[in-house]
Amino acid sequence: EGNLYAVFILSDIQQTTVLNVVTDMKISSYDWNTAEKLHFPIVLSVEDREKYTGATYWIEADAPEFTNAEIKPTDGSEKQLIETIMDYTLKKMSPKIMDEESTALTAWRQGYGDCWEYSAVFTALCRAHGIPARIIITNWPDSEASGHAIVEVFIEELGWVPFDPVNIDTRYTTFNEIDTDLIYLT
Repeated sequence: EGNLYAVFILSDIQQTTVLNVVTDMKISSYDWNTAEKLHFPIVLSVEDREKYTGATYWIEADAPEFTNAEIKPTDGSEKQLIETIMDYTLKKMSPKIMDEESTALTAWRQGYGDCWEYSAVFTALCRAHGIPARIIITNWPDSEASGHAIVEVFIEELGWVPFDPVNIDTRYTTFNEIDTDLIYLT
């Protein structure tokens, strides 16, 4: 889908197994600004479109809280719709470190969370409004952290474009530009 480089499938593990992967990697910037310049189109299959606009246990995109949300872009463009959904997410949510992940609906109702909850709410709102979206777990190089959740939104002309809702809210990044040091783990 434009950014998958390796897959390791370990099955029927009978004992403790260690997988060490050593690699040199080039980290490239890809955010809204970059996507608009590069125009890296990807065709999304009907199955994937349904998968990434549908509801799941963690992303209850069919809940009335998301389907009935007052999302009204000013100019009717897809970019404006996504930006309006982001603004709606940021107005509803407040940052708070969580001990456990919540579903999108639980996060919506409590009104706070960390990167996972922000990403779940943003993903649910995108999906509820027909925009394919998925949560991606990332990490920063040399980080002690266990991972950071961001969202990729599918745009026909641009492919999968990443957004970092919690860091947009805390003004670490913007709607148009994301941290370029993130490494995708999923």
